[in-house]
Amino acid sequence: MKVSAFISRNPRRRDQLASAIRLYPKLSSSGVLNSSIRTDNPHGIIFAMAETTVLWATGLLSVLAIMAAPISALWIQRKIEDDKALRERRQAIFNALWVNRRRQFWVARVDALNMIDIEFVGHQRVLDAWQALFAHYVRTDHPGTQDQIFNEREELFATLLYEMSQVLKYKFSRTYVRDNIYRPILHGEMDVMEVETRRLINGLLKSDALPIRFVGVGAPAPHEIAQNQDAAGAAVLSKA
Repeated sequence: MKVSAFISRNPRRRDQLASAIRLYPKLSSSGVLNSSIRTDNPHGIIFAMAETTVLWATGLLSVLAIMAAPISALWIQRKIEDDKALRERRQAIFNALWVNRRRQFWVARVDALNMIDIEFVGHQRVLDAWQALFAHYVRTDHPGTQDQIFNEREELFATLLYEMSQVLKYKFSRTYVRDNIYRPILHGEMDVMEVETRRLINGLLKSDALPIRFVGVGAPAPHEIAQNQDAAGAAVLSKA
């Protein structure tokens, strides 16, 4: 079949085939395409078009790959660093709560609790456990005794630590988190003494129990006052 007859029978491919006819001799002479394909064979022309398209597509993909490689590497590195930083922040919160499991109102424990909403976004079980504990803290009409209230908070706190430990890939149970604590009685007494001492000092400073005399700028020093008193006494004696 002649090329002209093939083109005339396929009007919609006329421009594409004509371009392939013009391009094929250049590619064939450079050895890119199979030189055995004849331009007077419509199947050869179609093959030339397909192979040319593949070459262009391969070249385009290679360029895109070269451009995307450094961008992808930077993105992956940044993602790894962000995940590592988030893990470290979560670990710091968990550590602060873990070492202060028996110190309900310790400053480090309260600060760590207030960071949970920010650092554990996306972990709903942790957030729910923290909200349950927070609701118990702010509730004012607790039924039962102080020991019952304390035990309820310990259970809620153990549940919170357990859920956090699962996020951080620890294999702890709720019972282990709640009961496996070493805290000597003396440490608890020292905490109570520290709080009471601070309160006593604060009350003492606010009261009049300690007479404090403030000496302003330019006021005579104690030894100067004594010298003036001696001089005044001597003058009185001389007049007598």
